[in-house]
Amino acid sequence: MDAHRSQNLDEAERLGREVLSQDPEQIDALHLLGAIAHQRGDQAAAIAAISAAVARKPSSAALHRSLAHAYRAATDSAKAAEHYSRAIDLEPGDAKTHFSLAAILGEQGDFAGAALHGEHAVSLNPQDIKAHCLLAYALQSQNKLEDAAARYEQALTLDPRLAEAFNNLGLIYRTLGDLPRALANLEGALEIKPDYADAHYNRGLVLESLERLEEALASYTRATDLAPGHVDAQWNEGLLRLLFGDYARGWAKYEARARRGVTARVPTPPWTGETAPGKTLLIHTEQGFGDTIQFIRYVAAIRDRVGRMIVQCDPKLMRLLQSVSGVDQVIPRGEPVVFDIHLPLMSLPFIAGTTVQTIPTPIPYFQPAPADVEKWRNRLKPELNVGLVWRGDPANAIYARKIVPPDMLANILAAAPVNWVSLQIDAAPDELRALAASGGHIDDLGRELSDWADTAALVSSLDLVIAIDTAVAHLAGALGRPCWIMLPAIPDWRWLLERNDSPWYPSTTLFRQQTAGDWAPVLQDIQAELRAIVPRPRV
Repeated sequence: MDAHRSQNLDEAERLGREVLSQDPEQIDALHLLGAIAHQRGDQAAAIAAISAAVARKPSSAALHRSLAHAYRAATDSAKAAEHYSRAIDLEPGDAKTHFSLAAILGEQGDFAGAALHGEHAVSLNPQDIKAHCLLAYALQSQNKLEDAAARYEQALTLDPRLAEAFNNLGLIYRTLGDLPRALANLEGALEIKPDYADAHYNRGLVLESLERLEEALASYTRATDLAPGHVDAQWNEGLLRLLFGDYARGWAKYEARARRGVTARVPTPPWTGETAPGKTLLIHTEQGFGDTIQFIRYVAAIRDRVGRMIVQCDPKLMRLLQSVSGVDQVIPRGEPVVFDIHLPLMSLPFIAGTTVQTIPTPIPYFQPAPADVEKWRNRLKPELNVGLVWRGDPANAIYARKIVPPDMLANILAAAPVNWVSLQIDAAPDELRALAASGGHIDDLGRELSDWADTAALVSSLDLVIAIDTAVAHLAGALGRPCWIMLPAIPDWRWLLERNDSPWYPSTTLFRQQTAGDWAPVLQDIQAELRAIVPRPRV
């Protein structure tokens, strides 16, 4: 034992083995040899020796702890948790064991269990900074944000130089909507640790929410400079560069989405744009319906580089994409397919070297079936027909920015003498009632739409579409139909900044919020534009 305490491991092992040669049942010697093997990284030998000691003395909390350490080092977290739990049963007042079990449970995703044992660790040793932080993280992972913040604050009273605690507090206050406090904590983290890539990235997220976009871009760029493998920072830097119109650098950063798991996993590297005569190119669509509708235009630009073009997409898009010139075959996602080369759809602008000035606009690039168009024209009234979409997909992460409350739209519907048509496929009865609350009327045709080809036929039959930033807006633009798009204060990257037109869709007009969340001025501008088109008030 003296040799072990002096870190003379060779001598400690020699003496331990001599003891066992005289007394093979000597528990302390077995434990000692296991500890030495653990220190040397031979976890199999450590587990064997300490397990033998545990078998001889199962009532020893110290032996169970040592065995748990060895299992944890061997990445067998289930066995580690089992022996930490047994040690706690035998010796419930050991703070370090509670801490170790809390850490294991957190790694396993059992944050409730991690919080329970983290609480024990903190109560047994209130000065343990790591225990406070571990407990805070477990609470944060359960979305108990106020409790987590209190624990991080407690850790910072014990050590005001904890950059990680400041960073995590910044994340919590951002989620809670307290952006100034979030920013203050993230900047506190960077004062302590200026090269903290995650804090720079998180600071960028907060600055973007505060509409300080240039500063946000600088934070993302700094994060990627410090950590070139920081995929989220690259992705967000790319999105902002695209929003600013810096397409040359933006598309390159946008390629980070493949490492974020956004694109389909294909075992072979993607096509890089070289001419491949006689080869079959598989284009696999990605992200939302609107993204596919926007970028499928590139098929025509690259068609002459390959022998055959197959597009794999959501079944609801198949009929629509079959009408695109240059597409040889459209198949549903998941269907087996034979191909030579492949590419995610949204990498095509990067392959093409697209700038704002060189966006391909062969509009319209969809051709709705004449029979479908005729069907909808027969349903519409012989007056100005205006389609309406007031919200996006509730599953979208930024859904809250993509909804105009129907009661705010009601006055417009009542004032404009046009035939209003709902293109909202999931319009709820209470939403339709709210739209008609001021005496207006809207035909609910959205619920009758079978797929995107059907939607294209209806949109082609309308005189105007007024929509939030959704796939329907993209579809109207791709069809060359007049479309007024209502945008939040910080729009999606494709709409650029400070312009009321779109180089992607020449037939669209953009109506932008000036203050986040305030749709009233946007709707006033739309109402004024409607009056210019239809000067007669509805009687």
